[in-house]
Amino acid sequence: MQQHLSLGRKVLGGLFWAFSGTLAQAVLQVIVMMALARLLTPATFGAVAAALVVIKVAGFASNLGLSGALIQREDLEDRHVETAFAVLVLFGLVVCLLIVLGAPWIAVFFQIDAVDNVVRVLAVSIPLSNASQVALALMRRDLKFRQVAIVAVV
Repeated sequence: MQQHLSLGRKVLGGLFWAFSGTLAQAVLQVIVMMALARLLTPATFGAVAAALVVIKVAGFASNLGLSGALIQREDLEDRHVETAFAVLVLFGLVVCLLIVLGAPWIAVFFQIDAVDNVVRVLAVSIPLSNASQVALALMRRDLKFRQVAIVAVV
């Protein structure tokens, strides 16, 4: 019975931190976008916004669902963690390279010349983000949602 209550508290705490982290991220993103809109010219802001769309979509696609697999696997071994990390970083590098090489076509698609340079710079964030996914998955697996929320906000 005591273990059931402890798990219930962890779940409620996890929900609180997940919600708080998501809310804090959303507020910070709005503040950053407002600051960028104020500081940049409309053309430059449009280029940044278009590049962010590409980077977000590529970032979601490059995760490959490996984070969820690490969380759900019943018997997790070091080799699983190491393999997931290596695959995520390598795939992130491949996606980064594809975006860098495809930047001119991305600029044509959005009809914004400046997008190619912006998307090339932001593409570096994909392998870096992928490198953090394993650690975040292990924290989620251990129900350390407070730490996950703090990392996400920072």
